[in-house]
Formats: sequence, C-alpha cells, structure tokens
Amino acid sequence: MTFLHRPKSVKELLKTHHDLPDAMVLAGGAGLMKTLHKRAEPPHDVIDLSGVEELKGIQVGRFGTWLGAMSTLHALSDDPLMRKNHPCLTQACSYGPPQVRARASIGGIVAGHRYEVLPALMVMGARVEFRGLEVPKRRDRVQELLTQQAARGELILAVHLPPPALGEQLLFRRIQGGSGDVVIAGRLLVRDGQVKEAALVVGTPDQPGLHLALVEAGLVGQPISARPIARMEQAYLDLDPEGTVSSYARAASARVLRSWLEQLS
Repeated sequence: MTFLHRPKSVKELLKTHHDLPDAMVLAGGAGLMKTLHKRAEPPHDVIDLSGVEELKGIQVGRFGTWLGAMSTLHALSDDPLMRKNHPCLTQACSYGPPQVRARASIGGIVAGHRYEVLPALMVMGARVEFRGLEVPKRRDRVQELLTQQAARGELILAVHLPPPALGEQLLFRRIQGGSGDVVIAGRLLVRDGQVKEAALVVGTPDQPGLHLALVEAGLVGQPISARPIARMEQAYLDLDPEGTVSSYARAASARVLRSWLEQLS
C-alpha cells in the first residue's frame, strides 16, 4: 500500500520529508511513470508538492528572477517578462507536447537532469536553491548538480536566474533527428568589440550538460570569430573520452555554433 502525503507549506513539507527521507517526491508528475517503471515495487510513501503554494510562481525583478520549483514549463515559456529577460530559457521550455509542458516543473526538470532544459540554465549561470529541515539553505550552480548529489533531507525549492546583461548574446537550438536529439545553448557577453564571457553547453540524453571549455577559452578576450570551433573535437575528447556523445551530435553542435558565431561576427 502506498501512502500519499500532501503538505500545505514549505515548513510542513520539510518536516514530512525529514520524517520520510525515502519517500518519492511528486512534483508535476511528468516523469513519474518513468520512475515507477524502474522500481521493483511501488513506493511506500509519496509526498505530493501540488498543495505548497510557496513553491509556485515567477518573480522577475531588477536583481534577478526567482522561479518556484513547481513553476511549469508552460508557465515559463508563456510569461511575457520571461520571454523578454530570459529568451534562451523560454525557448528551451517551449518544446514538447502541451500536456507534458503543463505538468513538468522546473524543479523536477533540474532534479531529473533533463538535457532539454539544463544547457539553457547552465549558460545563464542559474543557481538552484536547496533547503532541508536540518540542513542550511544553499544555492549551487546547475552544472555542480551533475557531479554532486543533494544531501539527504534536502529538496529543491527554487531556481534563481541573474538579470540579463548589457551586450549579452544568447543561443538555443534543439535538433531532433534519427541519430538522437541534441541541444545547443550559448551565451556571449560582448563589450567594446571583444568577448568578455563565453558559455557554450551541449546536451544529449546521455550527457545532459557538457561545457565546451576549450572553445570558450578561445573566444574570451578576442573579437567574435568562428575560428575557435576548430577546437570542438578536442573539447569533446577532453569532456567525453568514452565517446558517449554521438558523431551526429558532435557535428550538429559544431555546425550550429559555427553558424551562430559567423552571424554575430
């Protein structure tokens, strides 16, 4: 028998999760069936977050944007201020069937390391807010979640985005093909004709977020140019020595990034 718990506040949620650390957490429910299929037996306890209003909503302000963990992809992609301030993320959230986007939450997307959205969050420098009943609140960059697990008793409560910067250039592209999907996200900060900051991330189902650090290093401090794309193959070898990223994904990401840089230059 499975017991369903429905806290009504963050305080009650943290207490419930502390008392039931092995309970399944139900956010939007978009990935619930996949999770259940991987389990040998149904969970004993499920914590439903739908009644916690404090986890819902979008707040766009002068010093950044707060996204409640229960904010859906549909809400993010359709919000006018989000489209104005964070177009890279709204594009990432606009893919998929409407019924899925209406349920999938940004907190669940981050917790599940979903490659469709993570690259956009990574290039934007997004931070994820964790909190637990007996664990201090903390904010980690999205890329840190790919190598670190949340501490026992912690839950994702929100995602924080920095405000858009003057001279910011953004890219988001999702390519769907028979050889597998690939997501490419990019951010350049350009001032006085030179690239001051660069973030380029590729995501695939097997590798949800690969920072192309070698290519980024070739861009920073120089005028915009597609020449650093020549470092793509070495960048992949450094990041993915086992070759889990397909040759199709490597070629597609190089083609998209080269075209984007050539247009900007």
